[in-house]
Amino acid sequence: MIDRAFSTWLDWPLWARVVSVAALTVALDAVRMAWPERDFVSGFFQSYLAIVLYYAGFLSATAAGIWVGVRAAERSGRNWLGWCAGLVCAVVVYAFFEGVIDEMPSVKWRVEAVRDSNCHTDWDGRTNPVVCD
Repeated sequence: MIDRAFSTWLDWPLWARVVSVAALTVALDAVRMAWPERDFVSGFFQSYLAIVLYYAGFLSATAAGIWVGVRAAERSGRNWLGWCAGLVCAVVVYAFFEGVIDEMPSVKWRVEAVRDSNCHTDWDGRTNPVVCD
């Protein structure tokens, strides 16, 4: 059964396999975040949405900024104009995602928890373990 499921998954297009692996990774991280909560199901969905919005905002802003910047530079013939247009577009798209996140209080604090990690790498000359305060 597992062999058949894996073989079927390998027959999917590349983009579908990448998206499914990303969705599984996000789901496992949402399970980790929601595990200690009293209401696991709502915690899972809120955590899943927080992770998706966090990364979607960053990736969408980056992709939109690059796309708009390249198009503006091609049409105007001025690279500096492309850079300016791309940066403005990226800021606007990211601000949109921030506005969406701000309107969902149960998700907002989870996104802030994702951003505010107390962990850092403690370099001791031999290894570099991650230490969380």
